[in-house]
Amino acid sequence: GMKGRKDLDVVSGPMRDGPVGAIHTDVFTIHPEIPAENSHAENTLLRWAEPLSAFAWLHGIEQFPKTYLDKAWKLLFQSHAHDSMHGLGPVTLGEGEIARLKQAHVVGQGLVRRGLQNITKEIDTSGIEDCEYFLAVHNPSSFDRSEVIEAFVDVPATVKLNHLILEDLDGHAVAVQEAERKSTRAGIYHPRSRNMPFYSTKVHVYFMAEDVPALGYKVFKLKWSQKNEYPYPHEDWDPPRILAENMLAGPNCAENEFIRVKINQDGTLDVTDNDTNHTYTRLNYFMDQGDIGNMWMSATPGDDAMLNTIGLPAEVAVRVNGPLAVVFDIKMTWRVPAEFDWAKEKRSDVRVDMPIKVTVTLRKGSPALEVVTTLENTARDHYVKVAFPTGLAAKKTWAEGSFSVTEFPIAPSVNGELRGNELARHPAQLWFDLSDTRNGLAVLLDAAKDYEVLEHDDNTTMAMGLVRGVRMRIPCDNRLWMEYPGDESSQSLRSFTFRYALMPHEGLWTEARLYDAALAFNAPMRACQFGKQEGCFEPDRSFLSIEGPNVVLSAVKKMEDRDTLLVRFFNPTSKEVRTTLSAGFEVKAAYLVNLAEERGDKLKVTKNNVSVTVPKGKIMAVEFEVE
Repeated sequence: GMKGRKDLDVVSGPMRDGPVGAIHTDVFTIHPEIPAENSHAENTLLRWAEPLSAFAWLHGIEQFPKTYLDKAWKLLFQSHAHDSMHGLGPVTLGEGEIARLKQAHVVGQGLVRRGLQNITKEIDTSGIEDCEYFLAVHNPSSFDRSEVIEAFVDVPATVKLNHLILEDLDGHAVAVQEAERKSTRAGIYHPRSRNMPFYSTKVHVYFMAEDVPALGYKVFKLKWSQKNEYPYPHEDWDPPRILAENMLAGPNCAENEFIRVKINQDGTLDVTDNDTNHTYTRLNYFMDQGDIGNMWMSATPGDDAMLNTIGLPAEVAVRVNGPLAVVFDIKMTWRVPAEFDWAKEKRSDVRVDMPIKVTVTLRKGSPALEVVTTLENTARDHYVKVAFPTGLAAKKTWAEGSFSVTEFPIAPSVNGELRGNELARHPAQLWFDLSDTRNGLAVLLDAAKDYEVLEHDDNTTMAMGLVRGVRMRIPCDNRLWMEYPGDESSQSLRSFTFRYALMPHEGLWTEARLYDAALAFNAPMRACQFGKQEGCFEPDRSFLSIEGPNVVLSAVKKMEDRDTLLVRFFNPTSKEVRTTLSAGFEVKAAYLVNLAEERGDKLKVTKNNVSVTVPKGKIMAVEFEVE
């Protein structure tokens, strides 16, 4: 009956209509450690713990750990209530949130370790004759991956190690870059006794893992070259082993196949897209402004002191360099107003030091520049953001949300002399992006954040909220706000670490495959070291893959009430797509199921493959019965 009505407006997308101030858009930055811990726990459970546990159960290695997973998800759900999710209350509220989320994360991490152990211990290497030690690189994504990964390898202390050697199973050399090594001891689990010490040289390495199968693993042979003790040993000094290639491209510069980065004297980044030759300048500068609002909404004082770090001297150092990875450390000390002076109704004339450390990593073959920012918040009543000027004549921005991508206009409407009701800041989960259809810049996230495109800015600058501090005031209703003297938890006076990546690209987000890049950034591949053994799995294996871009894996798990496997995925685009699910196990039958896990249509299975059409904006799930 409603379809025929023409007098009703159609509203689509998130129900976050303005006006500004009526919607609580500024809650992400009051206690940023809470949404970060929530995102990390969710990623651990969804990307690693559930799929690994499901594949181990499916192959009869271990029972599915339903009790542990139920407990972890219950702790997460208990933390998702309205204001609680952002710690919008007294200090005890935030402490309770963090305690629950950390418990969920710890349970998830334990299941990941167990899952990696269960899969790795069944990899059969007994037929490989020229090697005794191996690395299994595990890929949690639904697509094959090739990238430089970071690993820590233990070599027996009795070995006088010269350098590590990695090979694929065909004997082809794998590129390796050593970062550091140290003598240590690791614990070896003994099933019938105490843990045993294993004295070793722990080597921190980067290596290129190519063509690692989707939701599976690939095995590499681990060897080493020993020091030559003839004609005499060098106890305290060895000739340096210098690799011929290096990604360093000049003072504070590095370059790979996709991007070139230059670190400026103020710590900002100039990033060039090698495909389009477009350069983004002064990325990653910091902004600070006063805030006299509350935990729900920011309010800028009339007599403000708006600051930024452009031109602020920074100390830049190269910590790691070589043919596979370059790591820069950037340090600066920013003096900002200590607080808002309520008597003078302006930001204080007293300044405090706010230390900032930025670590920038560029890896070979990566289209994204990884950034880790650590900020020690020592000031009150202010709002800190990190800014990314694009210089693009873009009209729209996009952000990844819950099973969807939301499009936002960059410029708000104007109503006479007033700004329109559009919200200034937008939530983003895996990434946000700005593009003029030819060039684009995306920011990949490992935790939910908010961002905005700055108004009255000629550089079309995206700014991401980092931390916000305000007085502790809680409304009983809008007419009565209660003060909490002595509780400064809402001032966020502590250290925070934020991890994100900058990815220049061509075209729009659909063409740039931002989902693949963001999912890889969220779940780096992991290497497990093991020895020669017998097992039920071949050395390279994919348990499951999903064909086609922009079909996003959401979950792999055992069905709640049946001994079958559920695979959930979605299409965030505006067009239907055809995709194929390829199983690395014998499939007896496959069915479409809804979110309640009720069966629908039976699907055709061809050589353990199932093809389906995914409508635009649709969440779908397939149930696999196995032989």
